[in-house]
Amino acid sequence: AAAAARAAVQKAGGRTLHDLGEIDALVVELPKAAVSALSRTRGIDFVEAGAPRRALGKRQGVQTVAGTAQAAPYGIAMVQADQVSDAQAASRTLCIVDSGIDGAHEDLQGLSMTGENYTRSGAWNTDENSHGTHVAGIVAARNNGVGVLGVAPNARLKLHIAKVFDASGSASSVVIGRAMLGCWRAGANVVSMSLGGESASPLEQRAAALLQRQGVLVIAAAGNDGNDAVSYPAGFPEV
Repeated sequence: AAAAARAAVQKAGGRTLHDLGEIDALVVELPKAAVSALSRTRGIDFVEAGAPRRALGKRQGVQTVAGTAQAAPYGIAMVQADQVSDAQAASRTLCIVDSGIDGAHEDLQGLSMTGENYTRSGAWNTDENSHGTHVAGIVAARNNGVGVLGVAPNARLKLHIAKVFDASGSASSVVIGRAMLGCWRAGANVVSMSLGGESASPLEQRAAALLQRQGVLVIAAAGNDGNDAVSYPAGFPEV
């Protein structure tokens, strides 16, 4: 079936960019006029152009941490995350799918970090949008007497950074799906995505389903507009 699908893409005038064999999918470049015929080809389950995804979340307010010069995002205390120790975090890897990370940031020094860049902007450890660094700080900003204090502040948690956004803070769901699979390949136990969009993506859902079967916890933003609109990938039952 895979060989037949590749042959159908080639016959339609397309070329394969990425082979996502783990979820029986191909990322292809294809003439727009050929999409309809390809989607009706026997053995082709779906063809999607990719749905828009954007970084979600305005900067959180912070509150002073008693006895230090540091501050913490107010949400940490609201969900009682400050009452949980990160003593066992050394055995865990968290993958942040976002705009990269400022690897030189003073609050993130000493962390175990790896990464992969899915954009044409900088490197995985640079952040032209700042959103990814902000998210990483909420997660793991060091207890170092300056700046902010993260949920896991003692540099035990391992981070894997999947950079999907450039300065624009937007990307295709196809890129997000590829990054989710990259997180799994990198050994992530948890995937965190502070991003979303209005339309569902079969590719993203297939990636989320695979991660769920492999025991990976996948978390995505529901949005910050205070309404009942469903955001994806958060709207998938596997997330």
